[in-house]
Amino acid sequence: MRRTSLGWLFSLILMMPFVYCQAQPKIYALEIPGRISSNVIEHYNIFWEKIASLGLQSSLEIFPSGRLIRSFLKEQHSCTFSVMAPLSALLTAESSNLSLILSDEVDNVGLRIYTPSSDTSITDIASLENKRVAGAFHLNPSAFLGGYKFIDFKNAENTVQLLKMLYRRRVDAILAFTPDIQLASKILSFPMPYSTGLWIFKNKGVGLICHDTQENQLFIKQFNKLLRQLKTSGELLQILGPYAKLVAT
Repeated sequence: MRRTSLGWLFSLILMMPFVYCQAQPKIYALEIPGRISSNVIEHYNIFWEKIASLGLQSSLEIFPSGRLIRSFLKEQHSCTFSVMAPLSALLTAESSNLSLILSDEVDNVGLRIYTPSSDTSITDIASLENKRVAGAFHLNPSAFLGGYKFIDFKNAENTVQLLKMLYRRRVDAILAFTPDIQLASKILSFPMPYSTGLWIFKNKGVGLICHDTQENQLFIKQFNKLLRQLKTSGELLQILGPYAKLVAT
């Protein structure tokens, strides 16, 4: 009887999904309409659910940009999930003694200049000077557009708000991420704004930025392994949707 019970228990253990043995880090993610949300299931939400189903557990919290930065700086064992290069620069500017580690890139995004229509005098970045300009997620214009003076630079909480500001003519141009702008247009049933063809940057990776701890080093190593599996199988592109731009790892 004892042998049978032990055999049944062993079989049950084998049937259970593999779970990585380690502490679960807090991951602070930026709320982006159409991509990741605290109240509806979006593409990145499904991505993190998939990572958890493969055995890598974490505590995901989704915040607006201001709260995300404060929470990450306060919690010394945490990670953040966002556009890695610009946010890393912003975080180190906030706290110069930070030691950060980054994951592989999940997908790539760009930051581009848009206007309400093609009837615009904005033909290069220099022509933004003395214009009303807005950006989302508390972008620091001096970090991307140093040396130019604007009549007014406004910050929107997300790209949906940014698009409303543009079409209500509160600003002359916006700095918007792709594919966030495509998803915001779809959510609002607005036409896509005019793309000036001017990029602030292209092909910046979205991924994890973590405080450099032994636990987080292990977490990123395991995360990268699962990420490669999802890319190789083609499942990642299915999860992230048609606007996502993936990079090989």
